[in-house]
Amino acid sequence: TMKFFTKKSALALIVVSTLLFSLAACEDDTPEVKVYSDRVYVSDHLFISTGDSSDTLPDGYISIGTVETLLSKTEPVEGNNASNCLEVGSELYLPAGINLDDMTSSIKLYGKDNTNDEYEIFSLMFVID
Repeated sequence: TMKFFTKKSALALIVVSTLLFSLAACEDDTPEVKVYSDRVYVSDHLFISTGDSSDTLPDGYISIGTVETLLSKTEPVEGNNASNCLEVGSELYLPAGINLDDMTSSIKLYGKDNTNDEYEIFSLMFVID
């Protein structure tokens, strides 16, 4: 009976070990990776994609520069002339003379990606203090 008890104990130990290992494998200690929506940061302001595009630039819009840094979708877009969706060199357009701190109007940024002939449209995000 001692031999049987040892086999049974060994089997129980294997079952318990397997169960504990599978439970431990279910616990994921890696932090959840945040994926950001399409964004452009320019003139110290963040613009979020509206999901719309246009074949033409509205009247009164002027070039304010180009995208200088392309980030991944998991990095926050916090530096001027950075984007996580427009290629480096993409032209950026805003209305001439616009006051980006005017919270009473909806301000749209147009970005012309080098890969196609359309302008991607972005909306200014206001940070409420």
